[in-house]
Amino acid sequence: MKYCLLILTILLFSCNSEPNYDDYLRQMDIVLTDNYKVLRQNTDGAMGDFIVDFQLKISDKDFENIIAKIKQTENYREYKSGESPNSFSSIGKNYHIVGFKLGDKYFYKKESDSEPVYYELIVDSDKTLNFTYAED
Repeated sequence: MKYCLLILTILLFSCNSEPNYDDYLRQMDIVLTDNYKVLRQNTDGAMGDFIVDFQLKISDKDFENIIAKIKQTENYREYKSGESPNSFSSIGKNYHIVGFKLGDKYFYKKESDSEPVYYELIVDSDKTLNFTYAED
């Protein structure tokens, strides 16, 4: 019984460890070259699902680089309030990606056809980067 409690304790604490932000961003071909400030982070795993969610305050230079990357996505579009994209463009390796602007936020989403994996990056005009990784 004490081994079960020990394993449960280890699992609970390991689920809340701080993620490697740069590694997760690299999965979307995003590289931050300047320092950033972690505003919020959460890692959660239960019943086969795994989610990493964090918010960073980034530099002007990194903000401009990310916006340029988003604008280079195939079929990039700036949507009016109430509109949203209805499909993702194929980018090879069984991934689909979409980049768009809605209001003062830029969205960059990537999901896999072959794995239950999803990435989402949202950048606000105030240089706040919100990132979510989800695995079913």
